Amino acid sequence: PVVVSAGIAFVATNAGCLAAVDAFAGELRWLRRYEREDPARPRPRSRSKGRADGMVMVSSSGMQFSQAELPGFWPNELMVGDGLVVVAPCDGAALLCFDAATGQPAWWLDGATKYAPYGVLRTLVGASSDSLFALADRHLVCIARNGGLVRWAKELPAWNGLRNTGRGRGAVVGDWVVLPGERELLVFDTAGRQSMRRLPLPQFDGREPLAGSYHIAAFGPWLALGYAGGVELFSSADALRAMAGQSTDPLERADCLQRAGDVAAAEQVLTAGLAVPVLAAERRQALALRLLSLVRARALAAARNGGLDLGVFEPLRSLGDDPAVRRQWHLARLEVCKAAGDLRAYEQEQQRLYAYLEGKGQ
Repeated sequence: PVVVSAGIAFVATNAGCLAAVDAFAGELRWLRRYEREDPARPRPRSRSKGRADGMVMVSSSGMQFSQAELPGFWPNELMVGDGLVVVAPCDGAALLCFDAATGQPAWWLDGATKYAPYGVLRTLVGASSDSLFALADRHLVCIARNGGLVRWAKELPAWNGLRNTGRGRGAVVGDWVVLPGERELLVFDTAGRQSMRRLPLPQFDGREPLAGSYHIAAFGPWLALGYAGGVELFSSADALRAMAGQSTDPLERADCLQRAGDVAAAEQVLTAGLAVPVLAAERRQALALRLLSLVRARALAAARNGGLDLGVFEPLRSLGDDPAVRRQWHLARLEVCKAAGDLRAYEQEQQRLYAYLEGKGQ
């Protein structure tokens, strides 16, 4: 992806070039042909082994091409900051740093040297004020932003089944480096002084919807995990409560409080929102349906534990005469009776629903 900083757009072609373009005028500032390997330690050239090394693909036009495993870096974003541009190109094995103003090389690091105890560097994670963080197959590597000196490397837990695809990219959040783990987050401090922390990810209801490697991105109070098949979004209870305190919308406040586990507080917020004298019909319906869904979930949980209590729905009878709300009110009571296994109560509520639909009762 193109990275824009201070009005300059930086783009790596992954075909040997890095360019800096004026983002407003579209004029080329400089173009740099980068080294694909450490020029101080050139590797011996091996004979081409032909198409047998990779998978032969056939395009729609009939042309054949070979798709082989990337020997060095996997796809990365550029790291731009403090007047430097760090590039980990897919078509090279050298981690490169250039002066953002001139394109002159500041330093480079051989990412595929056999002498490194951490192995081959694969992806860039992010940067702190003075350090750059990269991932090898089994290590997190800290590199000085000025000079490219490797400061330390921390070993990571094994993740079965991801040898050829990697675990994905992590993120630098404040003073912490957060990396993907097997249904967990691996957390390191940017200084490298503390031991690794393992934070299990909350489980979803039922079958896990996503699996495999993923990328991590942080946006304020949200932590997003991007998989090949979708995105999981997480936050902390404290952050959700803080967002609820800053919002003036009852629906938004109730949603944050419910996700933080404060269901009773969410119901109070919605009840207070419905008490406003002048309220549009659509707005009243949305608040009422949301409040009804919270009460329904609470009554269902009690019914599954053997406690049938239809009285929790009685205060909601005064929500108004909106047909959609009243119909959902009857259906919620019917569902709770079914969950409790009370056939007599279920039949009574079913008759009440029929009477309401025929206009003979409430």
